[in-house]
Amino acid sequence: MKKKALPDKPPTVTWLLQTIARLGGWGDSKHTGQPGWLVVWEGWAKLQDRVKTWQIARQFSAGEM
Repeated sequence: MKKKALPDKPPTVTWLLQTIARLGGWGDSKHTGQPGWLVVWEGWAKLQDRVKTWQIARQFSAGEM
């Protein structure tokens, strides 16, 4: 697998907030405005679930379970 080069500039905090909010169900359009804390919280919870699932899958594939 070929690795991607790092971007020249790091992502902004706004990008991070909006990306997490998308996981929580926020739709980025002209009419929705900025994400609220509820969708950010929902997105954060979903991200944590995905991270935990990835960690378990890695342990399983490495034979550590």
